[in-house]
Amino acid sequence: MLTVSNLWVRYGNGNWVLRGLSLNLRDGEAALIIGDTGSGKTTLVRALAGVVHLTGGLAKGIIKVNDYELSNASPRERSKLIGVLYQDPAIHFTYPRIDEDLELTALENGVGVKDLLDAAGLSEGVLGRLVTELSMGQLQRLAIAKLITRGVKVIVMDEPLAHLDQDAVELLTAVIRRIKRSNVSVLMLEHRYENIIDPMDKVLQLSDGKLSEVSAINASVRRRYIIRRVSNGNDHGWLKLSNVWFKYDDSYVLSNINLSSSSKRVIFIGPNGGGKSTLLKLIIGMVKPSKGKVIIDRSYPVLYMPQDINVVMAMADTVGELYLELAKAAGRSTSIEDLKRELSMLEMNIDTSDDPLHLSEGQKRILMLIMAKLLKPTLMVADEPTSGLSSKYRVDLAEFINQSNLRVVMATQDMHFASLIKDSDVFYVRGQEGHVVKVNVS
Repeated sequence: MLTVSNLWVRYGNGNWVLRGLSLNLRDGEAALIIGDTGSGKTTLVRALAGVVHLTGGLAKGIIKVNDYELSNASPRERSKLIGVLYQDPAIHFTYPRIDEDLELTALENGVGVKDLLDAAGLSEGVLGRLVTELSMGQLQRLAIAKLITRGVKVIVMDEPLAHLDQDAVELLTAVIRRIKRSNVSVLMLEHRYENIIDPMDKVLQLSDGKLSEVSAINASVRRRYIIRRVSNGNDHGWLKLSNVWFKYDDSYVLSNINLSSSSKRVIFIGPNGGGKSTLLKLIIGMVKPSKGKVIIDRSYPVLYMPQDINVVMAMADTVGELYLELAKAAGRSTSIEDLKRELSMLEMNIDTSDDPLHLSEGQKRILMLIMAKLLKPTLMVADEPTSGLSSKYRVDLAEFINQSNLRVVMATQDMHFASLIKDSDVFYVRGQEGHVVKVNVS
């Protein structure tokens, strides 16, 4: 049983983010916490894990699991009872190779590597790959499997659906039910909650630093896409991939990919591991095709929002310095005062002196959106741009893209978001099979 009483958290001398928050979660009970981007969900996760102080914060209050008082316990001590699945799944891996990492986990917890793969719903084909070569969705599923084997009493999931395709979401739903049957509690903090409501025993709203129970929730109908035939790749679009193959080691993740687009807005959807992120890297020139051609004019300024947003956030020590770095790279002349003005209008509790890495996942992506608005790149390339964003900010992002004149190439699992982008070319990709079809999202 998880008990949180009168929890207060703030960063530096700022306002309190959590204000006397209380929570009770019984053994085998699952609760979903929803709330706007910036409402404090990530702060609650940090408080439960005991790492608030690592980001310059102060936490006070009572946190207990069963009869164990954890308020003054170290993060390592807490991890024996509370397992946290973080938004960035890569941090759950110790070794660069998947097989080495899973072998260590299996040895420490008395299970087999195949048991871990089965729990993640993945084949043995991933074992020879590097962590950096797997999609974020695949890493997420493996990280969940690793947590389950540790024997914790509470599993906290911070935005676990952000990188998962629909099949993986259904797998996670089954995993949550199995966890509950083993008398382990589940606390999930999520924005894309429409398809994960069923196994939840209660839904809580985080607002003004406190939790309140939601009696009814509007879970929208699952979005589906209708497939129609893709262009043969022979037309003269601004973006064209011709007979493109790509492999990281011995295995091709893209096989004979052909597509062409004349639309300013290009969206890639498809299953985890389908090659969407690799396509984005090829388009911006981060990697080169093993065979074939990627035809695109890269002479204009490009703003890249990777799936692991921390790659960008780590470029500078403060939000202001990051903005100036990106402005310099884009060849734009700008002022931090412009950024301060936009941040104050949003009321997102982001300051130009903040360390970008200490922001929540949603705040990081909103920050990138603000910078795109100010810097006006000719091309924005974004991998899972709605990760960590509440419904309001997903709509705001779609409106920004629809109203702007920039070219946008995105990869996403968020079908609702994809449906909001006007006049777009949407491609369903299973790259290893060489399968690309243009689809409608409705």
